[in-house]
Amino acid sequence: MPTLNISIPGIQKVLDGISSVNDLSRQAERHTISDIKARANTWVAQAVNSIYTINKNQIKWDKAKKDPAIMRKAGKILVKGDTIDNISLTYRGNLLSPIRFKMTPSAPTGNDYNLSMEVYKGKRKTIGRYKTRRTRGGLYAESTGGILMPTGAKSVDKAQYIPFKRQSKSRKDIIPFKTVSIPQMINNPTVRERIQKALAVNVNKRLKHNIDRLSKQGLTR
Repeated sequence: MPTLNISIPGIQKVLDGISSVNDLSRQAERHTISDIKARANTWVAQAVNSIYTINKNQIKWDKAKKDPAIMRKAGKILVKGDTIDNISLTYRGNLLSPIRFKMTPSAPTGNDYNLSMEVYKGKRKTIGRYKTRRTRGGLYAESTGGILMPTGAKSVDKAQYIPFKRQSKSRKDIIPFKTVSIPQMINNPTVRERIQKALAVNVNKRLKHNIDRLSKQGLTR
């Protein structure tokens, strides 16, 4: 589970500069913390989506449980901290199915098909090949790549097919095909660097916005 600690260069200097105005300092920081908790996950999702094809909405808080028409989110987030310097975002999530990464086809075609996904933007990868006519003892006799199989879901709003892979000759020795998790995507060095840059820019903007807004309300007395 990766934890993103909010460490913003220059923030403390800004806070020190208004420390003589206690009401303004405390309120500006409090409002900024609320902004971080409300918006940071969006900034993180944008950084992840710049590299991976997963929908940004799937990286946000898991609010879809009560709405059966929406696919459940791919991960969860825990936000802790009561000052700007100790805010942290902890992400949790299991390995994800290719259905979240532009998998094609999404259902069996009745003909031969190549199953593919695009985890990284612009890099489509074949993960399985299905043949309507198979040769005993052939290439996929004892194991397979991804092959679409029904989930048994009764609701049309849920995934009807997901890829499985066979581990041996036994027809029952199959497991779901999995890719990466939200925590793994966030730990990608490029993604993590972009997240830190986004946090630095946006947290500074929110703090300065709150200082200006509260100053105009007359809290600098």
